[in-house]
Amino acid sequence: MDTLLKEVKQHFIQASSTIDELISNYLTKRLGVDNINTINTLTNDERGTYNDRLDLLLKVTNPTNIESGKIKVFTDLSKRFSNIKYYKNLEHLYEMVPTHVHFLLVLYPQKNEISLENKFKFATYELIQDVISIIDHLATIRRIKIIEDNDLSIANSPFKQALSSFLRRAML
Repeated sequence: MDTLLKEVKQHFIQASSTIDELISNYLTKRLGVDNINTINTLTNDERGTYNDRLDLLLKVTNPTNIESGKIKVFTDLSKRFSNIKYYKNLEHLYEMVPTHVHFLLVLYPQKNEISLENKFKFATYELIQDVISIIDHLATIRRIKIIEDNDLSIANSPFKQALSSFLRRAML
């Protein structure tokens, strides 16, 4: 078996683990449960998988079209890399998915001087990092702290005074 193929597969395994952890943490915090097993039991077969959790995250968040495309390509490639025994090398695997090749090389162009396998490798690594960043962004719970006007004293900074004035005018 090709060592480059194994190396890229290992990156997919590590990335999937990181992504699953990000999603699990988000879902448990968002739904107020102690562990992900509570959420897993909500699926049809009561055995939620990584793909179930990913689908749930994508349903409750609002990824852009390009983010959704990257996640879809990542998911498909991840499945293909889980069955690498059917492929001779990295180039052979990518020959089976020409649309993914086009997608990767358009979004992550590589230098012409490197081999095709290295182009695939580096574009795939960039995709993996992008998808981790996208999931991290989607799985971040944002909070806005609202303060009362009486919490702002005259002794506060001019910035706080200007902000308070702006907010009061915006509420009128």
